[in-house]
Amino acid sequence: MKTLCLFVIASLIFIHSHSRAQTVYISGTFAGVEPYSNYTYKAQIGGLTPVLSALECVWELDGLAPGASPSLSTGPTYSAKNGQISNVQWENTPGSSDPKWIKVTVYYRKNGDDQTPLIYQTPISVKHISIPGPLNIAGSNYSHNSTFFLNCGVTNLPVSFPAVTTSDPVSAVTYTWTYPPGWNGPITTTTPSANISSHQSNPGKIRVEAKRNDGTSKTFISVDVTRPSPTVTGLSSSDPYWLLCNPSQKLTLSANASGNTVTDKFIWTPYDGVKVNNSNSPQTILGSVSADLTASAQGSFNVKGYSTVCGKSSTTSITRYIYYGLPALSGANQYLFEPTTNLWHCSVNPQYSANHNWTVISGDASISPTSFAAYVSSVNGGVVAVSLSNGCGSTGQQYFTIPPSGGMLMAYPNPAKEQLTLQLKNTEILELLPESITLVDELTGSEALSVPVNDIFQKKQFQDGNKLLLDVKSLRRGIYYLNIISKPNSNQKSQKIRIKLE
Repeated sequence: MKTLCLFVIASLIFIHSHSRAQTVYISGTFAGVEPYSNYTYKAQIGGLTPVLSALECVWELDGLAPGASPSLSTGPTYSAKNGQISNVQWENTPGSSDPKWIKVTVYYRKNGDDQTPLIYQTPISVKHISIPGPLNIAGSNYSHNSTFFLNCGVTNLPVSFPAVTTSDPVSAVTYTWTYPPGWNGPITTTTPSANISSHQSNPGKIRVEAKRNDGTSKTFISVDVTRPSPTVTGLSSSDPYWLLCNPSQKLTLSANASGNTVTDKFIWTPYDGVKVNNSNSPQTILGSVSADLTASAQGSFNVKGYSTVCGKSSTTSITRYIYYGLPALSGANQYLFEPTTNLWHCSVNPQYSANHNWTVISGDASISPTSFAAYVSSVNGGVVAVSLSNGCGSTGQQYFTIPPSGGMLMAYPNPAKEQLTLQLKNTEILELLPESITLVDELTGSEALSVPVNDIFQKKQFQDGNKLLLDVKSLRRGIYYLNIISKPNSNQKSQKIRIKLE
C-alpha cells in the first residue's frame, strides 16, 4: 500500500542510499510491534545542504491494520514535506505468511535540477497471536458470536478450544474467562480449557480472551448463551373485562403458555377490590388448575408464567379488569354550549362497563346523546335525566334542568352543588342588565343570596366577559328560586328560575 506520511523515533537505523554524501533512514519501532497500537515514524535525512529545494517524502506501507488511518506532517530535516507519518497500526498476522514493511522515498532538487531520489525500506515484525476458537462446549463446537442453548438447571460444562499460536517471537499465553451472571469457573488459565458450572437460569456470554505474556497483544472469542424462560400467552376467556355483582359471585379462569414447555405454574396477583382464591395476596397456581376470582369493589388482576426448574417468573404478563356492582352515577356537569340556540352540554362521569340511558322528563327538550354526555336543546325549557345500567341492574336518575331560551340570563348547572353559574346575554349596556338578582329559599321564603349587578358592571368583574359565579356550597340543600328583575323601561321580561341544590 502506498501512503504519504511522517514517522516517530523509537530506534535508529542508518543506511546510505547511494555513494554520494546524501543519506536517508527511518527512525521508529520495527520489531516487537504490538498489533493495532499507534506508531510514529520519521524520515531522517543527512548530507543535504539548505541550497537544495523541493524536499518531499513519499511513504509506502504494507501490512496496515484494516481501518488504520495514518496521518502526515512536515519535518524534521530541512522542513521536509510529509517527513513524518503517525497513527500507523499494523495488522495482527504472522510475518511468515504476511510480510510487513515500511518504505520512504525522498525527492529533491539541486540548483533547480531533479536529483536521484533517496530510498529506504525496512521490514516490520509484529507480535502475532491467533484468534481462539471454536469453543467446544459439552462436545459441540461454537464459532465467535454464535449461540449456545442450555436448558434450565445447574449444569457442569467442559469447555475447550485449540491453543492459540504466537510468532515474532513465540510467547507464552494467558487465557482470561468471563461468564454469565451467577456462573462459576476459573478466571484465568494457561491452557485452553476449563470446567464451568452454570447458574440455574441466567443467560449471558462465555468469553475467552487470549493474551501474550510478553506484551499487550490479545484476541478473544465470545459465545452467547440463551436459556428458556416461562411465559403466559392467554386466559381461558378473551374478554377484556368482567362484571361481578356481589361478593359471592365468582369468575373461574385458567391461564396457558402455549408451546412453552418450562412454564408449569402461574402467579395470579389481585389488586384493589379483587381477590384470587379468596385472598388479596399473589397466588401461585399449577398450570392445569383454574383460579377463582371474586370482588368486593372494582379492581384488576395480573397473571405471569412461572417455571420451577428455571426458578423465575416471566417478564411478560396479562392484566384484566373486574367491575363490581351497579355503575356509579357521579360527576354531573352542565354548561351552555351554544347560547344562540340554547344548546346545553350535560354529562356524568364515564362508566365503561355500563349503558347510559338519556330521557326527556318534561318540557320540549331534545337530546343528542353521546354515551356519558348529551347535547340538549329547548325553546320553552325542560328537564332531562340520565341513568346507568349494567348486568347488575340500573341506577336512579340524574336530572338536568334546561332553562327556556330568551330572558336576560341562563343559570347552570341545575341541579347545582358548590357553584351556580349565571351567564348573561348582555354585559355591555347597563340599561339591559337586570335591576336585581336574588336567590330565595323555597322552604323559608328568605333571601339566600343577592347579586350587586350594577356594582359588578361598574367594576367590570364579570368572569369570561359575561358570567357571574355564585358560591352555594354553604346553603341548605333543597329548592330555591332565582329571581331576575328587569330594569324599568328596558323592554326585558323578568325571570324566575327554579334551582335545585343537592
